[in-house]
Amino acid sequence: MKRKIMGLLVVIAMCFSMIPANCIFAATVINDCKTGNVDGYDYELWKDYGNTSMTLNGGTKFSCQWNSIGNALFRIGKKFDSTKTYQQLGNISVDYACDYKPDGNSYLCVYGWTKSPLVEYYVVDSWGTWRPPGATPIGQITVDGGTYDVYETTRVNQPSIEGNTTFKQYWSVRTSKRTSGTISLSEHFKKWEAMGLKMGKMYEAALTVEGYQSSGSANVTKNEIVVGGSSTGSNQGNNNPVSSSGYTNTADVSWIDPSTKLVALSFDDGPVNNGSSATRIQDVMKKYNMHCTFFYWGITMGGNTSEIQRAYELGCEVANHTNTHSYLTNMSSDQIKDEIGKVNNVLKGISGKASNLIRPPYLATNGTVTSSVDAPLVTCSIDSKDWDGASKDQIISNVLNNVKDGSIVLMHETYDTTAAAVEYLVPELIKRGYTIVTVSELAKMKNSNITNGQIIDQIQGPNRTDLYKKGGSSSSQGGQTTPVTPAGNYATLKDGWYYIKDNNSQNYLQVTNNTGSDGQNVEVGKGTGVDGQNGTLKMLEMAM
Repeated sequence: MKRKIMGLLVVIAMCFSMIPANCIFAATVINDCKTGNVDGYDYELWKDYGNTSMTLNGGTKFSCQWNSIGNALFRIGKKFDSTKTYQQLGNISVDYACDYKPDGNSYLCVYGWTKSPLVEYYVVDSWGTWRPPGATPIGQITVDGGTYDVYETTRVNQPSIEGNTTFKQYWSVRTSKRTSGTISLSEHFKKWEAMGLKMGKMYEAALTVEGYQSSGSANVTKNEIVVGGSSTGSNQGNNNPVSSSGYTNTADVSWIDPSTKLVALSFDDGPVNNGSSATRIQDVMKKYNMHCTFFYWGITMGGNTSEIQRAYELGCEVANHTNTHSYLTNMSSDQIKDEIGKVNNVLKGISGKASNLIRPPYLATNGTVTSSVDAPLVTCSIDSKDWDGASKDQIISNVLNNVKDGSIVLMHETYDTTAAAVEYLVPELIKRGYTIVTVSELAKMKNSNITNGQIIDQIQGPNRTDLYKKGGSSSSQGGQTTPVTPAGNYATLKDGWYYIKDNNSQNYLQVTNNTGSDGQNVEVGKGTGVDGQNGTLKMLEMAM
C-alpha cells in the first residue's frame, strides 16, 4: 500500500493534564483530499481515487466511509516538533474505541514518524482480510496484556515526510484483533529499541483508519493520548501489588515455580445447581494443587454459595460474568454498571471482596463497555468449544493443540464433558511443563499491569522470580522463605537460607547455612553444587 503522511491522534495531555476536547462543534463532512485543523487538532483525508467521506465530530472524534478506492487514509491528531525523543516527552499512551467495519483490505492502527533516524511506525490492533505487513517477524512482545509480532521493513525511494527517500518501517501487529483499549506507545518503542530498532525524535503519532482496494466504514468514538503520563503497559514490575487505573492485583504467586510455563484455565456460567461437573473440576484443582478462575453468573447464584466459597478456599479466583448474561454491547453505561454491580455485591457478601475481573457474555465488547467497567475484561486465546457441543476428546484437542505459555482458555463448568476433559488436561499439562494458574496470577507472574476496561486474551512474557517461595519440611530443605533471583554461581542469603538455580532442571533449590546477613552474596565452593546427572541437590559448602 502507498503510505501517506499522517497527523497525530488524540487528546494530548502534557505534564499529566488533559486538554478538553468536548467543545460544541458542528460536524463537518469532507469527501476529497484535505488537511486542516479543528479544535487544535490536525486532520487529514488522503486518497488516490474512489469514493470517500470523513466526518469531523469535534475534538479528536471522527467517522469515515470508503468504497471503490485504490488507497485511502483517515486520521486526526497533533504533530510534535521533531526536537524531542519519546523518552524526553514522557510515557505516551492512547485510549481509543472504534466501531470498525472493513470489507476487504484495511487496518486500524496508531501511526507516526520519527526523524534522525527517519522511521515510519505502526502499532496495528485490527485489520481486514490481509494482516500487515506481509513479512517475517523478528520477534514477539507483550504490551497491555496483548501479544504483538514485531517487524522491520524497508521502503526504497518512497514518499515520506522528507520527500522521496529510503527509510525503515517498524511494526507491532497484534496477534488477535481488537477495536478498543489502551495502546502504551512508549512500551512498544522501548521494546523495539531493545530489539535493535532505533527510534528518533518524535514527529507525530496518529490513530488511523486505512483502506486499500476495499470498502468499509469506521466510527472513532474515543481517541485520547496522554503524553508525560505514567507507564501502564510495561512487563516490568516490583514486589508490591500491581495497581493501575483503579485495578489492584493482590494475587499471591509465591507458590508458582517461575521455571514453568503458565496457563490460565477459566470456567463460565456457574454456579451449577446440581454441582456435579463443577465439583469434579474443583476436585481436580485440589488434587494437583492448581488454581483456576471461575466466572459466575448472577441469576444462577441463588442460595448456591457453597460452590463459590469452596472455590475461594481452594485458592481459585472468583470473578464476574454479569447478572443476566446479556449482551453488554446493547446496554447503556448505567445498565452495564448495574449488571456488574449486582454480581459484585453477592461475591463480596461471600468472600468479603468484589471481583477483580469481568468476562463479558459472548466475549462482546465495545467502547461503551470498556469505558463503563471498573475491572479488566477477560476474553480468551483458546476456545475449548464446549459450548458448541465439543466432546471430551475434542475439548482436549482444542486445548493441547493451541496452548502456549500465557494462554487463557475458555471453558464452561456446566458440562460433564468439560469436567471429564479437565480431569485429563490438568495432569497432562503438568507433564508438559505447565503450572495452571488464575488469570490474576498469570498477570502478576508476567508483570503485566492490566487496567480497568482493558481487554485481555492472553498474557505472555518472562516470569518474575522475585516472589517465589520454595517450601519444604526438613532442615536441609528449609521452610517457607522468599528467595531472590540468583546470578551465576552465586547464591543469596535470606531468612537464613541460600538459593541457587539448578541449570538442568531450572528449579530453585535451597541450601542451609545459618551464618551471615540477609541479602549477602556468597560464592559456591568448588567441588560442590548440583548433581549434573539427575539435578538433585548435594550439600554445598559456602565460601564467604
